[in-house]
Amino acid sequence: MHRCSVPVCLLKNILIREAGKFSIIEGAIDGCKNMCPVGRYGDETGKASLIDACPYACPAGKYGSDVGTTNINAACPNSCKQGSYGSSTAGSNENIACGQKCPK
Repeated sequence: MHRCSVPVCLLKNILIREAGKFSIIEGAIDGCKNMCPVGRYGDETGKASLIDACPYACPAGKYGSDVGTTNINAACPNSCKQGSYGSSTAGSNENIACGQKCPK
């Protein structure tokens, strides 16, 4: 589980966000706001929108449960179990990521 912190610093009055986080409102300092959602991740700092800060999604058949992740291993550590598969990306749990059963 991701622990919340205040992931900002002010540099010449510009709000800088850590990777895996973004800021829509300059001056917002709540470390739990605007983190990459479950199933998405990003590795660049200073982004102001979800799509820019969290451009990568868990691939089909992979899923995770943490927010604010910065790499695929942290965002998508789980794979579909044998006998199931999925075709959607950005899976947030097994049912979503692996909702299809292999034919017998």
